[in-house]
Amino acid sequence: MRGWCEIETGKCTKQRSNNNLQTVCEDILVDKATNFYAGLLHSPPVAYKEELLPLLEECAYPEHSKGTIVRTPTSDDIYWKLHNLLKKIIREA
Repeated sequence: MRGWCEIETGKCTKQRSNNNLQTVCEDILVDKATNFYAGLLHSPPVAYKEELLPLLEECAYPEHSKGTIVRTPTSDDIYWKLHNLLKKIIREA
């Protein structure tokens, strides 16, 4: 998770700029121009690519909040959709 600090006061707040699920999706699973490596799911199975990539994007950037410092947390609904889809992909592999 990433914290949020007020430059004016020099103090960090209790507010987080993302949650753990967003961090996993953003920093590990999806490709980012600032990453020096490809995300772990940068090349998903063709049969699932159309469903998986938008789901990962929504996981990392809820409500299309890419570039926003403080984001809405990723919903439980997105977590379960991603969880179930990844389980399905693994079972069929």
